[in-house]
Amino acid sequence: PLFEGTIIAASGFTPDSAAAIVESGLVDAVAFGRFFISTPDLAERIRIGAPPNKYTRKTFYTMGTHSSSDDNLRIGYTDYPTLTEAKPDQL
Repeated sequence: PLFEGTIIAASGFTPDSAAAIVESGLVDAVAFGRFFISTPDLAERIRIGAPPNKYTRKTFYTMGTHSSSDDNLRIGYTDYPTLTEAKPDQL
């Protein structure tokens, strides 16, 4: 082989397609960037077959704001819900 190091694939994988490509031997691991950011309990959700949270790209690398009727919240990396906290429209 031309490269003997670790190969990590990313972009567009589902848990099933990630497992398949690792099992095929083409890669050593798969990264879940966007879903990792938006789903604080991603590993557990993959383990039990639960869907990840929907993500909002505009909040990935900067703090945004979200206004609601009773407060003004800052949104970003740290406020995506866990599965037990998520509302149906967040999945």
